[in-house]
Amino acid sequence: AMKGSPVADVQAALEFASTHDLSVSVKTSGHSYAGSSAMKGSLLIWMAEFEKFGTIATHTDSCGTATEQVLKVGGGQVWGEAYPVVGDAGRDIVGG
Repeated sequence: AMKGSPVADVQAALEFASTHDLSVSVKTSGHSYAGSSAMKGSLLIWMAEFEKFGTIATHTDSCGTATEQVLKVGGGQVWGEAYPVVGDAGRDIVGG
């Protein structure tokens, strides 16, 4: 297992897993009903300390479509960190 921060460490872990033919599982906020965050024999990358964002801005997708008021969150960010950002902007968000 490894902590998913900084990005260079995640990249090195993925290259290591590829070189050694290892499965990779990613644990984001700590649970997975399907059990995909705890695959036996896999290299686990835990995203809890990965870069977090919590900013609301315009987002342009890969097709060039711009969407306003998008909340950008990081791979290990939990809903409890997202709710106050959205509330401060006068918006609501549905999470779980």
